[in-house]
Amino acid sequence: MTKRVAQSPPPSFVAGERIQREMAPHARQALGAHYTEAAEIHKVIGPILLTPWRAKIAGLQDAKGGEAAATLLQALGRLRILDPACGSGNFLALALAALHTLEDELRAQEPGLPAQVGAHQLFGLDIDVEAIGAAQRALPGASLQVADALFTPWPPADIILGNPPFQSKNKQQGTWGPAYVKRLRAAFPGVPGHADLATFFLHQAHDHLPPEGRAGFVATNTIRENASRRGGLDHILAQGGTLTSATSSQIWPGDAIVHVSIITWIKGTAKGPFPLSWQDADGRWHTRQLAHIPATLSADTDVTQAQSLQANLVPKTCFQGQTHGHAAFLLPAKEAAALVEAEPRRRAVLHPCLTFADLAGRRAGHASRWVIDFQGLGLKGARAFPTLLARVEGAVRP
Repeated sequence: MTKRVAQSPPPSFVAGERIQREMAPHARQALGAHYTEAAEIHKVIGPILLTPWRAKIAGLQDAKGGEAAATLLQALGRLRILDPACGSGNFLALALAALHTLEDELRAQEPGLPAQVGAHQLFGLDIDVEAIGAAQRALPGASLQVADALFTPWPPADIILGNPPFQSKNKQQGTWGPAYVKRLRAAFPGVPGHADLATFFLHQAHDHLPPEGRAGFVATNTIRENASRRGGLDHILAQGGTLTSATSSQIWPGDAIVHVSIITWIKGTAKGPFPLSWQDADGRWHTRQLAHIPATLSADTDVTQAQSLQANLVPKTCFQGQTHGHAAFLLPAKEAAALVEAEPRRRAVLHPCLTFADLAGRRAGHASRWVIDFQGLGLKGARAFPTLLARVEGAVRP
């Protein structure tokens, strides 16, 4: 880093931490708002901005005179960087610092070249009005807009980066309502309906990039799995993209209980080897250099061409189990026992729900929670259990 980069956090980081700290939990869940630490942002900015441009700067050593340096500096000054879920501007702030670093390195080779880079090269979208306001104060001159990036035209960009909102497929309808989910799926017919929200940003980013454009995202590690992988990383590779670096899985350093993947790619080809890193269950880091990073972000397995086995489908012999969708369906074992004791017939719709801890823990076989299940009764049959139905109608139905 050069003298341009302050040792204290950029204003956007201070603002982002304050906004997240003051945001109500339900609001944070609805927005999927989790602001990204600098260390994770650098894992994106390095491969998509610093490394390729430093290679171009190194190539100037064979050029004669300052004309080549001036031309390259002008190209750097025309670079457009977009964060479609920019929050308070953390990614954009560090991208601007990287631009200044590259500019300083170019001008060191050819003193006297005029400054070219600035915040006018930065573009951002976000649905959070307060976060955009903080970003505008931290990055005067940047072009920032309050908008839902999944339903708004994106400005042209050579580099797209960011941290899309954390929102799983199972919570989208409950958080935003069925109308929004229906609209989302209609707008992205190429993304499977069971994909997590980050998938839509990856899909859109690759389609929006120009040839040889680069992108990088911090996202939930579900982007490498099943429907989310098919709609995002599979799409990127199938449409001419090359993954240039990846962190397959790491523990999120913030307070969200998730593991994340970090990926960078180019819309075109690139020469490897490419680094793939991952953090194991004990927190230890591992890295492999690969000739090709598959969409599974695995050093050993690429299942993107795997086919469904008919023997596993007919008859179906493997089941996920219940996904309750709302905590109100679940009761502590003591509460369930008291309800059954007061009215034994409730046992017909109250069932023990075993977790892995219940199966393998010290109290193996004893359910720590029970579940209300009106399966097969319909609303008319459920009315025979008014206490339990009232619990579900009051908490779940809204």
